[in-house]
Amino acid sequence: MSKSVFFEISWEVCNMVGGIHTVLASRVEEVQKRHGEDGYIAIGPDIPRTEGIAPEFRADIWDAELSKSLEDHEVSVVMGRWLVPGEPRCLLINQSRLYERKDEILGGYWERYGLDSLFGAWDYYDPVLFAHGAGMVIEHIRDRFLLPARQSAIVQAHEWMSAGAILHLQEAAPEIGTVFTTHATMLGRSLAGQRADPNFYESLSTVDPEVAAKELNVSSKHSMESVAAREADVFTTVSEITALECSHLLGRKPDVVLPNGFGARPVEPEQREHARAELFRLAELTTGDTYDRDKTLLFVLAGRYEYVNKGVDIYLDAGADLAKELERRDGKRVILFAMLPAGHAEPKRLLWDRAYGSAEESAGPPLRCTHDLVDEYNDPITNQLNALDFRNDPGARVHVVHVPIYLDGTDPLIRHKYWDLLPGADLGVFPSFYEPWGYTPLEAVAFG
Repeated sequence: MSKSVFFEISWEVCNMVGGIHTVLASRVEEVQKRHGEDGYIAIGPDIPRTEGIAPEFRADIWDAELSKSLEDHEVSVVMGRWLVPGEPRCLLINQSRLYERKDEILGGYWERYGLDSLFGAWDYYDPVLFAHGAGMVIEHIRDRFLLPARQSAIVQAHEWMSAGAILHLQEAAPEIGTVFTTHATMLGRSLAGQRADPNFYESLSTVDPEVAAKELNVSSKHSMESVAAREADVFTTVSEITALECSHLLGRKPDVVLPNGFGARPVEPEQREHARAELFRLAELTTGDTYDRDKTLLFVLAGRYEYVNKGVDIYLDAGADLAKELERRDGKRVILFAMLPAGHAEPKRLLWDRAYGSAEESAGPPLRCTHDLVDEYNDPITNQLNALDFRNDPGARVHVVHVPIYLDGTDPLIRHKYWDLLPGADLGVFPSFYEPWGYTPLEAVAFG
């Protein structure tokens, strides 16, 4: 390894959940330029991976001595490469062996840092034990390799899911520099989604964080975030507006604001043409309609399926108003894509038949969603489209297509990643109520 080793920990390494995956993946090559290929190690969770479907991870023993030393470690570790540009060295942590010591680990954090894990559930325990395991593995690397070679190390942990590594290392290896980065606070996101206060940021100073966290049932996650912000050597966030949020809700003003960057290359005309053709194909499969591609505009809203926070309600209301306006003006048609992952099953059978079946099999009503939803009865988009009488009728000026999957290239119907489709859109629409300058607008600009 190089003289100084940079460990970067995230629940989204080799595990696409949201925008942090893109943040880290798109900057790997730049990080490797600064730290050297052997000076950067990404650490993520060892989640089940489906064989043969667009894997993000490849097993690779890039350090035989380290791999051998970890064979009998309490934490199960898989060594390999993260299959993003630059293919960085990667360690995947399996926290399952730590569950038998869960109460001991959480009790120690309570005694040392006042971390309140009392109301945590599996979606809290899994990330916390993953992060604790990551800290243990870094401690092992420090003891066996870094100290004898007089090498230094820095650890950057993203979001509360990775913060347990910082708490472990502050006691076990205090000479290792720690950086905690929050991209949006758990409490802020919850408050914004529940209260929809138009003066949300102005009223933050009146919020009692502990009381609010209990009311919204996020007290353990908020506690982890607050403790990590307090204990880390350096605390960072991604924008001035989240820095304001951190100051009020976490009790520490970030030391540095690190705006998201994007390692994009110029979009070539043929990329845009191909992406546009795929978006039209997807819309035609969904609605059963045909479009004059010179007179139809494609709009995209994408991100987490947070109905109020991401302004999905505003997007659909605006679509209904736009439909009336276009009817009056006899103007162009518009397709509104809502690329928002939700609980889903297989692609809708009718779409599959339209894509691969006979003409007879393709006959059927217009649809609004590409996949079967697990709980369609309570789906916010479905319910709002029903209330607006949005049926995707043939020839209607505005159609809506909900794509409820992660566009990671693994779906049997939509075999494209989000980045492959985005250049085909005419407009990105991001009416976010919470943290309005997030990653998706930047991404849209980068892709033209």
